[in-house]
Amino acid sequence: MQIDQTIVRQAARLAPRLLARHLRAGPAEAPAAPKAAARDGLRGSGSWANEWTGGDSAPAVRARPLMTEREVRLHNWIADRLEVETPTATLHAGVALAAFLHSDAPGALDGLVADMVIVDEAGRPVAALLRERRADPATRGRITAALAAAGVAHVDLPDRLSLSRLWAEIADTLDHLADADAVAAA
Repeated sequence: MQIDQTIVRQAARLAPRLLARHLRAGPAEAPAAPKAAARDGLRGSGSWANEWTGGDSAPAVRARPLMTEREVRLHNWIADRLEVETPTATLHAGVALAAFLHSDAPGALDGLVADMVIVDEAGRPVAALLRERRADPATRGRITAALAAAGVAHVDLPDRLSLSRLWAEIADTLDHLADADAVAAA
C-alpha cells in the first residue's frame, strides 16, 4: 500500500514537467516497428521478450522427434491392429503416469512415463507398453509398481521383439478387459 502511494506521488510530481516538455518538443516521430512485427507480422507468445532482450540473443531451439523411426512403425502397427481387433480402444504414445494415476505422496509420479498406453472407450487405461530402461532400471521399477498398484496391466517391449508374440500379449490383456466388462455388466 505504501509503495502504491509513493508511485502516485512521484507520478503527480513528474507529470507537469513531462507534459511541458512534450508540448515544447512538437509532434513526435512515429515509433519504430518492433523487429518481430516487421519480419512477418505474426507474434507468438514470448515475442515481447525478444523485443526487450533482442531476438538475436534468444536461445536457439531445435525440435527433436518424440519417437524413433522404429517406435513410430511399431506404434502404427499396434494402432492398425487395435482398429481391426478392438475398434473402441485407442493407442497413445508418451503418456505421463500422472495423467491417469493419482498418488497421495507428493512427487511420487513425477518423471514416470509409459511409452504407449492402450485406452478403452471410457477413457480408462487398459494396458501400458513399456520398453526396457537399461540406463535407469530403478525408474522402470517405479513405473511397474505404480501400474500394478493401480491395477493397470503392462506389456514389455523388448529390444528384439516378435510382433506375433507382442500382439498375443496385448490381445490377452484386451481379453481380460472384455471378460471383466462382461462380468460387470451381468
